Amino acid sequence: MNSTGNNVSEVVSIEDYRSRKQATGLVQTESLEPRSIRRRLNMKAIQSFLRAAASLPRLTEAQEKALIEEARDGNREAADTLILSHMKVVTAMARRYNGRGLPLQDLVQEGAIGLMTALDKFDPDKEIRFSTYATWWVREAMTRSLSNKSRNIRIPVHLNEFMTKLRRVRSEMSIELGRKPEPEELSRSLGVSREKVESALIHCQPCESLDQKISTNDSDGCTLSDTVVDCDANNAEQRLEQEFTRKRVEQLLKRLSDKEQTVIRLRFGLKDNHERSLREVSKEMRLTRDQVGKISCRAMRKLKEGALAEHMEDCLA
Repeated sequence: MNSTGNNVSEVVSIEDYRSRKQATGLVQTESLEPRSIRRRLNMKAIQSFLRAAASLPRLTEAQEKALIEEARDGNREAADTLILSHMKVVTAMARRYNGRGLPLQDLVQEGAIGLMTALDKFDPDKEIRFSTYATWWVREAMTRSLSNKSRNIRIPVHLNEFMTKLRRVRSEMSIELGRKPEPEELSRSLGVSREKVESALIHCQPCESLDQKISTNDSDGCTLSDTVVDCDANNAEQRLEQEFTRKRVEQLLKRLSDKEQTVIRLRFGLKDNHERSLREVSKEMRLTRDQVGKISCRAMRKLKEGALAEHMEDCLA
């Protein structure tokens, strides 16, 4: 706080930052492996750890870059300092996702691992701050963990993120309309098909216990498990994920030109489950192998860019 009483960002040197980190009890980790992060954050002192991390000032962009370079050269203390300085982001996001199926402590663990991933993948030459880049990976780690661990049946990550968005929009529309919105109204608001909304609404339903009695009046009444047909749940889950993936691929293919779509469908067997070599595709399309190769590379680049753009849009919604 300055002399006028206004809050300002505190700027300290990296050496001073490290000294203050040690003073709070946040010492260097023995290892920067995810397993070590989980061990350290499993301690009963997690709350004091987070309070201490939150008391550390924010690093400047220049300090971030310097620490990243040191971390890339194998300096564990630099990596540790960089991660701890961004734990505020982790805790804030963990509180946002708290109550959705995982304890706050588990969310913080996954967020810390997301920071590790961000540090490993970050390119300092890009015109983006590490803090901005890391936020995306922290959110990705938490939502993926929620998708994989908080449900009895695993839901694909992208579908889980859409369900989160759907729940938020449904809640907002319920307040605005004074009633639960119809699937058609939700589909218009979200800009997706009614079928996608109805499918997601089914998965939003809570799981019922198989030990739950069908009739509370009969002490010897049968439970839900007595009425369930024994089927392969893994196959059902696999079909769900395959169907969702197929629809997602079809949506991404719309970003390509007709010729690019044809090449990708033939190369990866999307048309008839028969993958083809460059030679086979070139013969079928009456193009040279070099032409097919260039079209394929261009199309794959567009698909990767499209997938990242859609994923970030879902996460930021």
